[in-house]
Amino acid sequence: MNELFNNWTFVTYTPDIILLGKMILISLGLLFLGQRTGLGAILLAIYPAWLITALTPSEFLTKPSTKVIFFLGLVLLLYYSLLRPLARVSLGGQGLTRWLRRFFLAFLTSGLLLSLLFSWLPEKTIDSWLTELGRQIFLIPLARLGWAVAPLLFLTFFRRD
Repeated sequence: MNELFNNWTFVTYTPDIILLGKMILISLGLLFLGQRTGLGAILLAIYPAWLITALTPSEFLTKPSTKVIFFLGLVLLLYYSLLRPLARVSLGGQGLTRWLRRFFLAFLTSGLLLSLLFSWLPEKTIDSWLTELGRQIFLIPLARLGWAVAPLLFLTFFRRD
């Protein structure tokens, strides 16, 4: 019986499937936080927070956990104080189409967030969280560029004027 279970190939992808489940949960959380049109404002808050975090002197952000908390705090501060009232982005569509567009934007935004957060963590932590496939999806330079650009492209093509 053990041989039968050891030969299943999906077992080797279990950490990746769990990571995908976490991305879906984060996406649903972003949908709830963003409500109707605030999802674009959340996305727009991520980019300046990323820039400010990257430009902050390393003496201030010595530990990866400090950098993550600082970044997430900036995202929330920018979202609630500045961008939520100003940046209302509508994706158009009706019914299921509208919900799928919002979910896909939330999924791309959660991928961007995970890519940023994973890039700040030490190798030891990443080794325990990501498989080789997860590393290729979130950490190689081309993948990080893709996660950074994909939400903006999605907003560009599916935004309703």
